[in-house]
Amino acid sequence: MTTAEPPHNKPERLAELARYNNLTTQSNTALNNILTLCNTIMQTPIAAISFIGETTQWIQASRGLDISQVDRDLTFCTYTIMNPTEPLIIEDAAQDARFKDHPAVQGAAPIRFYIGFPLTTAAGHALGTLCVADTAQRSPSTEELQSLQVLTDNVMTILELNRVQTELTIEKERLKLAEASVQLGHWDFNVQTQEIFWSDQIYTIHGVTKGEYEPVLDSALDFYHPEDRDRVSNILERSIEKKQDLSFEARLVKPSGEVVYVHSTATPRVDTKGELITLFGTFQDITERKLTELSKQHLMQELVASNRFNEAVVASSKHMIITCNPEGVINSFNQAAEHQLGFRAADLIGKKNTCHLA
Repeated sequence: MTTAEPPHNKPERLAELARYNNLTTQSNTALNNILTLCNTIMQTPIAAISFIGETTQWIQASRGLDISQVDRDLTFCTYTIMNPTEPLIIEDAAQDARFKDHPAVQGAAPIRFYIGFPLTTAAGHALGTLCVADTAQRSPSTEELQSLQVLTDNVMTILELNRVQTELTIEKERLKLAEASVQLGHWDFNVQTQEIFWSDQIYTIHGVTKGEYEPVLDSALDFYHPEDRDRVSNILERSIEKKQDLSFEARLVKPSGEVVYVHSTATPRVDTKGELITLFGTFQDITERKLTELSKQHLMQELVASNRFNEAVVASSKHMIITCNPEGVINSFNQAAEHQLGFRAADLIGKKNTCHLA
């Protein structure tokens, strides 16, 4: 048996294969059903769906085979993927120079007939094959080939759906991890059905679990601090009425009594008639940032109060008080200094002390 050359797009094909070759049990059931149809249509004892890797062919589903993998250099399907757009048809393998010495052709139940259809992606990469085989020499009819092509297309549809489902699952897990890292969740409120969806992180922020609480508008609003509840409700109603974005910060009270600060945003979704369908938004725990802001505001208020107190003390003191900055510019000049030195504060403050007044 001669050895087939690897496809010219080998790296790209293998990368594409990696995105498709993890099939679910449900997909395997569907693939097995397709092979049953292959056996029925072609009346062959062998039918298989396989993927072809760099050195190995994996049998994903089969009828009449009891192997799960084989060296790719020993497979008929290796030749099939060389042409991603056409089936490989071998009517008598014993007369084919490529396969006449193959162990399967020379064995006790020799393979004579083979048809392999490449499982080709939209990008043009053949991942593997849908194939049938028989121990008797035969020629396929046009109708049989057309039926096998339809079944091959169905296999690719199953593989594509599985790939999309797998990638969506991975993306959901990534989103879940990303939301947890920044304490950010997403929510969806169906205005027409009043149904509310919360991502996992929003349950965490509220201090509840999916099993113990089902979000409903009225009870969801009850989580807010009594002083913030009406404001949040009004913002939500205005967003729904005017079909406009919303954004607010408010205090949330967990069942444990812990108060956290949250920031929520939302964008309306409308149908083709302009009717509001849902509000889709984000929800984030901003307690740490908010407490930092409040702490800074408190310190600033204390500083302002302290400065005002100091200014009052300086102004009312019976002792002469004059202050300057490091450059010698006069910052303050109280009434006692005016009386004792005979200068007006308004004429000196902001000017450099050149007369050694203090």
